This record gives sequence, C-alpha cells and structure tokens, in this order.
Amino acid sequence: STGLSLQLLVPVVGKVGECPVETGMRRQPPSMSDREVLLVEFFCTKDGVLVFGMRADWPRPKLARIQMHRATLRAAVVQHFGDQRGADGAINRPAVDKILNLDEDAWQRVFGSLVAPITEWARDDDLIWFVPHDALHYLPLHALKVDGRYLIDGHPVVYTPSASVMKYCKENRRGHRD
Repeated sequence: STGLSLQLLVPVVGKVGECPVETGMRRQPPSMSDREVLLVEFFCTKDGVLVFGMRADWPRPKLARIQMHRATLRAAVVQHFGDQRGADGAINRPAVDKILNLDEDAWQRVFGSLVAPITEWARDDDLIWFVPHDALHYLPLHALKVDGRYLIDGHPVVYTPSASVMKYCKENRRGHRD
C-alpha cells in the first residue's frame, strides 16, 4: 500500500503539483529504447479527472486535477466518438462517420485539458506512456494538441490498461518473461 488517499490530494487540487506520497514506483518508469518515459496515468472521479505523472528522475509523482465531471466526460466521448442511435436502437450515424468529420476545435476545447499537464512534465522526445481510466480508454489522447502541436508529433506514445504492464513490456523486449 502506498498510503495514497484522496484526502492527501486536497492541497494540490486545481493545479499541477507533487503528489504528497511515496510510492513503490521510485526510480520508475525506466527508460526504454534510449528514451526517457513519462508515465501519465488517469483516474476519473465523479467530480474530476486526476492526472498522475511520473518520471525516473522525480522523487515523487506529480498530480494535476482536471475539472471535468465523469458524466460530462462520458457524454462528450459518446458525442464525439460513439454511434448515434435512433429511438429504436438502430445506428443512424456510425462512430466512424463522426470521427472522419470531427470538429477539431471542439475536440481540443473539450478534451485538451487532459493533456495540458504534459506541457510542464515532458521533455523533448520523451516516450509518453498513457494509462487511461474509465471513458478515457476511448479517446485518442495522442491526437490532442500541446503547445499548438499534436502530442504524437513530438513524442512517441504508448497506451496500456495499467502501469504494471510496463514491467512485462520491458521484459518482453529483452526476451525474457516470468
């Protein structure tokens, strides 16, 4: 147990700061392929999205809280990326049509704050390792802009369902797995 509780996060709500707990991830995430890794893990709560950042050279994770209600987040994901269905449940407009005709300004306005902390956390060419949560699994976060540039244009990006998968990915690259 890391001793992490939401009460400990209260002092940094609404701004980027250090997470006031020690974790078992000290000196993690490791570098991969001669690139430093910035682990960006999300946790969606009823009232907001917690964004945790971790680099090997930081003594503690950093934390940002994004003011976005979970219900609002889920509705926006469906609005921008879900099938549009009629009263009978039939698909009137498939998700692929919505994606091909995506209003990029609206997409950035609604979801851009989710990757805003990366501006302060990432260095040039860092590998960004996303661990989404809840409805964020459905979003191409790498296609959002940071400092006027698509995130993917400045950083390689990896998505995994949990941070613990990182260990197995590294070991698999080296050819041995437990």
